[in-house]
Amino acid sequence: MDKVLNLYKPRGETPLETLQAYVVAHPEYAKEKMTYAGRLDPMAEGVLLALVGEETKDREAYTALSKEYVFEWIFGLETDTYDLLGLVKPVESFVEPKEKEIADFIKKTIGKISQSYPPFSSKVVGGKSLFALAKGGRIRKEDLPFHEVEIRDTEYLGSREISKAELLDFIEKTVASVKGDFRQKQILADWKNRLSKSDRETYAIYKARVGVTSGFYVRQFVFDIGVHFKSKAVTFSILRTKVGSYSVDRSLHLL
Repeated sequence: MDKVLNLYKPRGETPLETLQAYVVAHPEYAKEKMTYAGRLDPMAEGVLLALVGEETKDREAYTALSKEYVFEWIFGLETDTYDLLGLVKPVESFVEPKEKEIADFIKKTIGKISQSYPPFSSKVVGGKSLFALAKGGRIRKEDLPFHEVEIRDTEYLGSREISKAELLDFIEKTVASVKGDFRQKQILADWKNRLSKSDRETYAIYKARVGVTSGFYVRQFVFDIGVHFKSKAVTFSILRTKVGSYSVDRSLHLL
């Protein structure tokens, strides 16, 4: 029996749901003590390490492993969660940056940075998670704590275009795949209203890869990219491709 499982967390699931689904499919693990190391947002997918038996005692060590992400984003859109699973905020106007400007900026982010925690995250402040505080409207941007992370390598991977209809279809499918109370009904209504009023018929989706230390938030990084270019930005997709030496091409998929 493996003591460390390199699971593939699908988009739409929480880490706990992925772990529980694996145990259901593999009942030999049903009586084993298990946990996962390192969270992944519901809208993110990719490598999720599950620890079994005595290996659970080393959870902190596994959580602290370096990570690699491939992610996409769109300029000119903004939500309160910094990804598609959020209430849409108004954007008066924006300028689409040039690709060379984006590539140059991504390259220059290598090094140690002080990164804010996103308002919708599991970080605990004053005994309450930021997610609970933000959902209840009880958190201000200036109250968000910062932490030091390191971006060890980056790569700009280009862009592609999708139509307004394709974007809405993707949002509807991915938001609908999320279980639990994440304000899905209101979020979908927000997106439909926002896109129906938009003059944009196509949307450029930009893509990059980062190798980072533990604790790095891709959603916050995308938000900060939008701030840098004064163009707002929302995370379109996140794929965690590595945790330490564990890579996504060897992840276990549930059929």
